[in-house]
Amino acid sequence: MRKVLLGLAGLFVVVIIGLFVFISQIDVSEYKDQALAQVEKATGRKVSIEGELDLSLSLNPAIVAEGIRFANDDWGSKPDMAIIKRVEVQVGLLPLLSGDIEINRFILIEPDLLLEKNSTGKGNWEMGEAAADNSDASGDMTAIDIGTVLIRQLKLVYKDAASEKPMELSIDTLELKTSDDKQLDISLVAALDKNEIEVDGKVGSLAMLFDNDEYPVNVKAKVGALETTLEGVVSEPLKGKGINLAASATVSNLNKLNALAGSELPDIGPFALSARLSDGDNSYHMNDMKLTLSETSVSGKLSANVSGKVPSIKASLHSPLLNLVPFQPEPPAEEEKVERYLTDEVLPLDGLKAANANIQIKVDEIQTRQAQINNFSAGITLQGGNLSIKPMTLDIGGGKLSGNIKLDASQKNAVVAVNLDGKKIQLGQLHTLKETLNGGPTDLTIRFSGTGNTSQAIAGGANGKLLVKVGNAELKQAEKKSGFLASLGELLNPFSKKDNSALECAVLNFNISNGIATANKGIGVETKQITVSGGGEINLKNEKLALGFEPNATGAVAGTLTNLASGMKAGGTLADPKIKINPAGVAMGAIKSVAGGAGSIVGGLFGKGGGNAKDTAPCNTALTGKATPTKTSAKKSTSKTDVKEALKDPKKLLKGLFD
Repeated sequence: MRKVLLGLAGLFVVVIIGLFVFISQIDVSEYKDQALAQVEKATGRKVSIEGELDLSLSLNPAIVAEGIRFANDDWGSKPDMAIIKRVEVQVGLLPLLSGDIEINRFILIEPDLLLEKNSTGKGNWEMGEAAADNSDASGDMTAIDIGTVLIRQLKLVYKDAASEKPMELSIDTLELKTSDDKQLDISLVAALDKNEIEVDGKVGSLAMLFDNDEYPVNVKAKVGALETTLEGVVSEPLKGKGINLAASATVSNLNKLNALAGSELPDIGPFALSARLSDGDNSYHMNDMKLTLSETSVSGKLSANVSGKVPSIKASLHSPLLNLVPFQPEPPAEEEKVERYLTDEVLPLDGLKAANANIQIKVDEIQTRQAQINNFSAGITLQGGNLSIKPMTLDIGGGKLSGNIKLDASQKNAVVAVNLDGKKIQLGQLHTLKETLNGGPTDLTIRFSGTGNTSQAIAGGANGKLLVKVGNAELKQAEKKSGFLASLGELLNPFSKKDNSALECAVLNFNISNGIATANKGIGVETKQITVSGGGEINLKNEKLALGFEPNATGAVAGTLTNLASGMKAGGTLADPKIKINPAGVAMGAIKSVAGGAGSIVGGLFGKGGGNAKDTAPCNTALTGKATPTKTSAKKSTSKTDVKEALKDPKKLLKGLFD
């Protein structure tokens, strides 16, 4: 854009000086066509003046023209590159003799400008050989001084064939005025893509700019509700080098920037960002950076090297508190129904190739809706689309989680690898589970790898392992709750919806191969009321469940659950799991009851019939794959009192199995 502006400035100088020199030698009204021909020769574009053309001669001659049209390139989207209602230029005559330009007054009224690039990258401001030759001649000018510049009602549209949406800039008023210290006072009221802009301050003169001399900057700008400041110097402004600027940006609330961001931002604030901007070794730096957003704060430094094909970013950041809750969606009032968690939508991985990065980040505390995280530390590297988060450590639920995550998007199909280990994480301290249980120290191991560009493809061909070991916990009975966890809760404590039950242990041990997660006796749960052993598989290709559970109750009613629930299954999908009893299993329980010699199904219900030995330590079985059968010598007989108590309320006895 800098080259574009310089080219336009040079072009404008050529046009104005050409007009002035030629018009000063002729009768304007009689030789207007000849004057325009000279401009056309200098630029290679047709120029017309449909209104008045006037010249006042003095030591400060002035040119006034109305209704100017400047032709676009042949490939342009519109016939005219510029339409100007009125232009007035007053220049100093004597400075021209020494090769300098002194513009005492420059007024531009209602200019309508179109800048555009075609598919080959050529801009319509590129004027060809004639303009190039003229621009070389203008290089002899040693200084440009401005008295006053006034622009009103400007409209500029920038189109790029590589971009779908054009950029629109409108200027209500722009006033530049040389102050006593030879700097330019700036006052601007404008809008960029309908976002209001106001600028006030002071910058160096045009002479400093075109001489590439040390250029002072001290401005305040307001873009929408965002207030910014820049103060310092740029030692080589035309080259964009020697930057030493203090910058800041503030806004009272993020949602006041919705129009600028083009999306809905959370209702949170105030926001403030400050940094020292500098450059060196093809890099631009943000040092002493500090960002605050409400109670969140981040500090550190950041640099971007722009010498390669893509920018290379390096950062070191620290945050005492990072509150992500305002950026997370509100939980739905009712449980949201979804058909599948995994989709065939292509993941937005191309963005990983837009830059390279090396970022070190430490956060003392992270707040999320799911859990509070402490002492988060990670090294993030991104190279050619290959993202690595290694090492990563954090404290969560009173325990620790560590490991690494890799996502390689440099290939045709992305490769994902996750390796995480958790130790002594208290599930009851996680926000999403605190109403479900207390305690629950958990160790976990996650090994996962997959390939693809959609979540469905990655999971559908995944390999790895999932091992979760949960220790002592108090299971809370959740009233008016439904779903998979609630069903399991009733299974583990089927005799009451009010009393909590003690979980002694729980284990999930799945091996994942080509998208199939298999638990060979890899599910075990133990409470004082009941133990559950199980296994089966989860098909990650279609998210279908095929799991079987065998509850084993203790005490007087052991036979009830053993016989009735021997065929309990978990089916459905991950998004809509269902627990049900296999009718064949129920029928078999009844047959065993009659065959047991009790004379009725009641005898079988209370364990008087025969049966296979049950696993008394399913958690250990899930870990080792070796069952621990019940010892026959330890079998407890059922008293008549137990039978009578059970028969008082048979509905309560069976409640939870058929819900």
